[in-house]
Amino acid sequence: MPPTVVSIVRANADPATTSSVRFTVTFSEVVTGVDITDFTPDFTGIADATVSSVTGSGTTYTVTVLLGSGTGTLSVDLNDNDSIRNSVLAQLGGFGAGNGDFTTGETYTVNKLPPSVVSITRFSAENTSAASVYYVVTFSEAVTGVNVSDFELVSTGTLSGSTITSVAGTGATRTVLVGVGSGSGALRLDLIDDDSIKDAGLTPLGGEGLGNGDFTAGASYSVDRTPPSVVSIVRESGETTTATSVNFIVTYFIVTFSEPVRGVDRTDFAPFITGTMSGATIMSVVGSGTTWTVTVGTGTGSGTLRLDVIDNDSIKDLLNNLLGGPGVGTGSYTTGETYNVR
Repeated sequence: MPPTVVSIVRANADPATTSSVRFTVTFSEVVTGVDITDFTPDFTGIADATVSSVTGSGTTYTVTVLLGSGTGTLSVDLNDNDSIRNSVLAQLGGFGAGNGDFTTGETYTVNKLPPSVVSITRFSAENTSAASVYYVVTFSEAVTGVNVSDFELVSTGTLSGSTITSVAGTGATRTVLVGVGSGSGALRLDLIDDDSIKDAGLTPLGGEGLGNGDFTAGASYSVDRTPPSVVSIVRESGETTTATSVNFIVTYFIVTFSEPVRGVDRTDFAPFITGTMSGATIMSVVGSGTTWTVTVGTGTGSGTLRLDVIDNDSIKDLLNNLLGGPGVGTGSYTTGETYNVR
């Protein structure tokens, strides 16, 4: 009986992402004369594949195939050219080329597409006044070689001093920590491909060549470090009054605060009086956003009445920026309109 091929099976994991794969070829008995010329790669989709080596002895041999680029399938066929024989020199499959061909071996699914950046997203809300922020970077497959030098910050406005602090994570996801620096504006994280990032098959991000894997379309943070301020305090009604209470009102059109604020209460205001007036008190504060109405009891006597904002660091914008900035008194306002009280 002539020798035959029993099987050709995969010797590596499937799907294949590396630069080469191996097949294990098993014969029905001990044979010799097995070499590269006996095998042909059968592939679809990928750009190229070549048999690089054949090792082994007896009944078992290992065929190594180098892979080109792209994605597709790969198997290896044995082409009987009568060079393979058993111990009594009987040819594979019997006398005659092609009698011992084997073309039904196992197939690899090959993924040799270069890895790419799928997205760079914000880890938290878009609007922030935080000292540091996180970005989440997602790749198309597991990669290695990702570090701080692979990223670049793009900022607008008055932002300055922003730095990439660290990169953490494995597989297809990384978390990048960024120190925001000072000022306000938009802050975006870009990936600049320097061919250090590679997949398991050592294929560089975006393929061979610097910049092929660049990603500059990530999400931005809107950094707001500008403290809110009082723009104006105006009278609700005419300048002269005989009322026992006077409303100081801020309208949207005049804009009292430069942006929506919270933490506004009676302790943030003080009446400033002249003449014989006494006993003026803050009776109530109502409103929201940028517009607040303060009711002031005028007390007794005649004179002028002005409403001042006394900054005690309780008033903040929606990102916790303090009125006028950190420090008591930095946001005080003492130039509002006055009533003549009679």
